[in-house]
Amino acid sequence: MKDLTINIIWDSVSVAKWQKYFLKIDKPNIIQSPAYAYAIRDTKQQVTKFGIITLNKKTIGILQAQEIKLFGFLHFIFIDRGPIWFDDNISSDVIEAFFKKLNDIFPKRFGRMRRIMPELKETSKNSQILLNAGFKQKSAGYKTIWIDISKDLDTIRTNFVGKWRSSLKKAEKSNLDIKEIPTFIGLDLLLQRYMQDRLQKKYAGTSPKMIKSLVKYSNNKINYSILLNIRKNGEDIAMGLFFIHGNSATYQIGWTNNIGRKYNAHNLMLWHIIKILKQKNVKFLDLGGINTNTAKGVTKFKQSMGGEQYNLIGIYS
Repeated sequence: MKDLTINIIWDSVSVAKWQKYFLKIDKPNIIQSPAYAYAIRDTKQQVTKFGIITLNKKTIGILQAQEIKLFGFLHFIFIDRGPIWFDDNISSDVIEAFFKKLNDIFPKRFGRMRRIMPELKETSKNSQILLNAGFKQKSAGYKTIWIDISKDLDTIRTNFVGKWRSSLKKAEKSNLDIKEIPTFIGLDLLLQRYMQDRLQKKYAGTSPKMIKSLVKYSNNKINYSILLNIRKNGEDIAMGLFFIHGNSATYQIGWTNNIGRKYNAHNLMLWHIIKILKQKNVKFLDLGGINTNTAKGVTKFKQSMGGEQYNLIGIYS
């Protein structure tokens, strides 16, 4: 590997400056967004370290790390879905040099717990990079699907699987009323329905407290939220919450009932949000996590939208 001078400079710039760096990232994830840093501080009392990554003194990427220090020797460091790079084609040599530097800064020791979930695709090459850098895999990675919505609407729609597209046509002919509503009006109701659904179907998900905090801090040009509501004959049949972060967005949570499923309300909702996001110059939509073992139906629904499945490499320590 080439002799690469990689540095990670912590908390060296203002939040405003770091946010400007975030806006330079193409397809950033929500967990590395400024709003997430504030939300995690509120809900879990973790302190965010804002990192600037330099190569030979040139800034090439950023990352957020969450930290807890207790009793002088206990140290918890969490890096979820980071780092994120200015250049999508960052070389493997640079990635390896970064993780070696990270291992030097936070080496394994008694009293330190590391949880690193890199924003790296699941490949044997990337696994070797992390092994070379001194990290060991602890569990499998997060999986999601990204849709490139910078394409024209006709192309996006054509990429939908035939059955998904047919369901959308049915929804469009069903006289459904879809509107964006303020979060202060609809968020509590959506969260109530979301939690009922979670308890009934027994799946993991983001806590209502965390979602409320994300909404609270998603109130600027970098981060903001959109809440959609669909009604049929005056009755709520589906809702969905989306977050915009830089040039990307994430489908966070949704709810529907039997009537909503009958009329394919979620097909209409996702098509509607794509059109809204395009108007706001958002280029990518993260459909949220998928799980082929515990949520086969939801996974197939999202896969049928013709996006790119993105399997992260896993959690390391």
